[in-house]
Amino acid sequence: MRPALLSLTLFLSACGAEIGDDCQSSVDCSPEGDRICDLAQSGGYCTVKNCGPDDCPDDALCVQFGSEPRFERRYCMAKCESSGDCRGGGYDCVDPADNDSLIIDESRSGRYCVDTTPE
Repeated sequence: MRPALLSLTLFLSACGAEIGDDCQSSVDCSPEGDRICDLAQSGGYCTVKNCGPDDCPDDALCVQFGSEPRFERRYCMAKCESSGDCRGGGYDCVDPADNDSLIIDESRSGRYCVDTTPE
């Protein structure tokens, strides 16, 4: 019984949500608590808050929003090359320069998926 339970646990943990997936609560993103659900974005957005350079998973970039040291916010955002790489439903692939943001990973380049639905 124990080997079967261990196998099931490993299988389920490998099927976790990815950065940029929709969510309703942080548990939808990670039962371990290493990812949160950003409900400020339409349909929720699985992310990691307060990331540092190159801290995000391979399919994501660490993006800084805002430039004032006390008010900046950093989140892991899903990488993309075009809007077709994003989940749809108002999410588009944007260039950081067009969204008043900055990629803080070592490469400092790339684009990311974000909700562009007008408020």
